[in-house]
Amino acid sequence: MPLHPDAIAVAAPRGPAVPPTVGGAPGSVVGLPGATLVPLWHGDGRYTVHPFATPDDAARLAEVMGRGRLPRHVLPDGAVREIVGVRTDDAGTELLLSEVGDDVVRLGPALEEPPSDVNWPEYVSLMTAVLRDRLPRGERIVLTYGGWAGIDPRTYVAAAQETAEGVPALTVQAVPAPPAKDETWAKIRIRRLRLGVAQAPWDDDSPEGAAALMLAAISQWSAPWTAAITVLPVAGDPA
Repeated sequence: MPLHPDAIAVAAPRGPAVPPTVGGAPGSVVGLPGATLVPLWHGDGRYTVHPFATPDDAARLAEVMGRGRLPRHVLPDGAVREIVGVRTDDAGTELLLSEVGDDVVRLGPALEEPPSDVNWPEYVSLMTAVLRDRLPRGERIVLTYGGWAGIDPRTYVAAAQETAEGVPALTVQAVPAPPAKDETWAKIRIRRLRLGVAQAPWDDDSPEGAAALMLAAISQWSAPWTAAITVLPVAGDPA
């Protein structure tokens, strides 16, 4: 699907007044990566989507993405997003994953426009791993439009581990609320608290179900390459 004009306006805001660096290279917000593509929001305001040079490069970024192992940048609203250094030379484009600068992911040239089809299961797989790792650490994981601005209160989906009736539970909240008959939200066995909010006991399967709900919510308003993983303390509220 082509990028919606509203998505472009939010997804590519002006960069920070003092762009950060990683490994001596200009820092960029790294968006939700798939098995073949990764979006970047650069400090100068540019927004680009790149293919990975090899499947190994995609796998390397997936290993660390959203796990607190990449440098983090604090947004104006206090939320944080992961950033990478971007180094471009005659050999191509590299993402620097640490300040040391020797852990890199290689990319192909930026696409003129993203593809028309989305392989949603590969994004569900990544988000399942992120939720399983970060929610028990007390973080609220939010998917919303990427970039250097904070969370867009009109379009986000958040997941958190909370306590419900004295036991750990996983709660997902989507804004705007998915349609009542949304196929994914209808078939996953999870208790509806109210429209756009669902909850299930925390167990080995709940992160995968929550990830599927999050990606289904995104599909209502955007494509995954306009989204970024954003982190808030559980006490925070993106609304």
